[in-house]
Amino acid sequence: MREVLSRLGIVLLAALVLFCFIWSEALMRKPPRKDGRVVVTYWEKWSNFEDAAMRDVVKAFNESQDKIWVEHISTSGIGAKTMLATAGGIPPDVAGLFGTNVAQYAYHNAVIPLDELAAQAGLKKEDYIPAFSESCT
Repeated sequence: MREVLSRLGIVLLAALVLFCFIWSEALMRKPPRKDGRVVVTYWEKWSNFEDAAMRDVVKAFNESQDKIWVEHISTSGIGAKTMLATAGGIPPDVAGLFGTNVAQYAYHNAVIPLDELAAQAGLKKEDYIPAFSESCT
């Protein structure tokens, strides 16, 4: 009897793990938009009036064109949460990190260099405030 209960417990545990995996995948997949826009998930650290300002920027961007839809999510502890999500294979598309996070993310290969994409878009290092461009290269 004990052996049967033990096997039943293992089967139930395996079923629970499988259910959790399938459920988490369903939660993390971005549903396609009916208007065909590409959805970009953007995590930002700001709250209060800074979050309100960023929401206005995102809203203005979303209204300015019909190809991309930015989904803005304000979150606390963004450094740790973004690193954990990246390690788990489900990072946001864009994360507004603090400058002090850049070295840690680069060290762990948790960032994508944008040099080629920036060059294709015509962006140059000189287009940015030196302190910021230096910390990101």
